[in-house]
Amino acid sequence: MTNSRDPEGRWANAALLYEPEAYAVTSPSLKGRQVAGHGFLRGFARHARVAEYVAAVSHHEAAARFVAEMRKSGQGRPARTMAPHDAQSLAALGCLYRPDPVIGPHAWARAASGDAAWSLCGITHTTASHAVTDAIVDWLVAPVQPWDAVICPSTAVRAMVTTVLAAQADYLQARFGGRRIVMPQLPVIPLGVAADELIIKDAERRQGRESLGIGTEAVVVLFVGRLSFHAKAHPLAMYQALERASAGCETVLIECGWTANDAVADAYAEAAAAACPTVRRIVIDGRMPAATREAWAAADVF
Repeated sequence: MTNSRDPEGRWANAALLYEPEAYAVTSPSLKGRQVAGHGFLRGFARHARVAEYVAAVSHHEAAARFVAEMRKSGQGRPARTMAPHDAQSLAALGCLYRPDPVIGPHAWARAASGDAAWSLCGITHTTASHAVTDAIVDWLVAPVQPWDAVICPSTAVRAMVTTVLAAQADYLQARFGGRRIVMPQLPVIPLGVAADELIIKDAERRQGRESLGIGTEAVVVLFVGRLSFHAKAHPLAMYQALERASAGCETVLIECGWTANDAVADAYAEAAAAACPTVRRIVIDGRMPAATREAWAAADVF
């Protein structure tokens, strides 16, 4: 997608591949990618300088939900939907955005119209799963082009992606003897934050702490995310750092998230008791918006 503008100064547009599951934050098994997708969609609706909002959808329910979301969050501009492989519409828009790194199948679908007919843009979130790794190495054999891009939210993610690609490229060269490797761009763009939604007034801060039984002098550290030590983030380093930092002051850790089962919850509790015994630990269900807001209100450090 180029940075060209129309006569009114708006950026070029893109079709957003829209499957409600990827943007919803109401799932009982809420994932970070869904929170990121939800935030992106709201940010796009509020800030994108486009003439219309366009989604590529595969069923009527998705179409209805996208239009409703844009009416609620957007700037009063029209919203419409299209089929994911509507080549004419994609060529007119110039870009198809997908909220994950699976751009290979779309590159194959585009090939019939010409590789330069439109660009593809994806984004990486969790990169350690088999499905995501398979999608990444697929870029090397699909007709992905240098004008395509997959956004990496951090330098660490980009380093992981390039390492996987380099290893697969070495294999393909050894296996088939080819030397030309074509890859998409991998820009590092951190996830956006709606800063205005994180403004906490003094009264809300006091109420948040009172409801959680936290004193005004305590230092409150907040972790927000799925509580999964094997698939999200292992908490040991955080626990150890908090124990060292808590000397001489009351320290409270709020873990705002959810666990897959009681065994994982027990493992977190046991690890915290062993690694940071002087730190008070509070666990909040991060799938509950009101409780999550309360956690943000009470915290000093995220």
